[in-house]
Amino acid sequence: MDLNASKTDRSSSPQIEYVLIVFGWLASRIGLSIIRDYHICGLAVLPAILILLYNLFVLIKTTYREQPTNRKLCVISGLLSDAIPYWTLRYGSESRYEIMSAWDGRLWVVSFIFLVVVCGLWWITRNTQVPRLFNSIRYGIISTMLISVPILIVAFFRITYLMIRHLPNEERSVFLFGSEIHHAYIGALGIIICNAIASRRDPNLVYSLSLVLSISMGVIIDQLTYIMILHVTDAAYSSTLSWLGPIVGVPLIILTVCWFHFHTARPSRVHN
Repeated sequence: MDLNASKTDRSSSPQIEYVLIVFGWLASRIGLSIIRDYHICGLAVLPAILILLYNLFVLIKTTYREQPTNRKLCVISGLLSDAIPYWTLRYGSESRYEIMSAWDGRLWVVSFIFLVVVCGLWWITRNTQVPRLFNSIRYGIISTMLISVPILIVAFFRITYLMIRHLPNEERSVFLFGSEIHHAYIGALGIIICNAIASRRDPNLVYSLSLVLSISMGVIIDQLTYIMILHVTDAAYSSTLSWLGPIVGVPLIILTVCWFHFHTARPSRVHN
């Protein structure tokens, strides 16, 4: 992130950004509905997963060097505002599993609510004054945070699963209206928050952006390939495909962070 950039420097107007968020939401709604009609539910999450991974790359890049990515962040946030309900609204118990139709009225309602929340988050971000907290940014701290936090989070969830896997799923998982809330979905919501923070282009928020991003990356990478499995069960979480996410994702995070750290990170003052 360019620490000398003015926080009033925007790549697009607020009105355009709201339009782009809605555009992304509509694109996801229509696209997912078409995919679901072909009954390939296991692959229906793949486009959103790829977009989410690209979003992670853009945010890491933005942390070190500011780029005019506001419009991309808006469209991606709109896509994720629909993808999160799509991932979540399924019955997650071992005995009762159901993929909700993309045309189901409940899914449309919840997805629209998410869209309103994202637009509200964007408005709050645009209209909130941020106090001056730091005189300088230490990129070593940021890089350490972006690498260590995801590793610790993945280790925490994998070790915890081994310790409590003997318990029934209903006792150790979070359910909302019959749908299991996997932590990868919380991470996707965290990425939307990161997009809103990054859109401010405020150097005072670089530590906040790094912290939320590192936490979100950890919970997403842990379940990246797990949520792509059609039947998201306990057995699937310990499967080879489920482990593929953190095994591949963690090294990619380390390589990406190191690349931007050594190629773009320079000591810079936040305030003159």
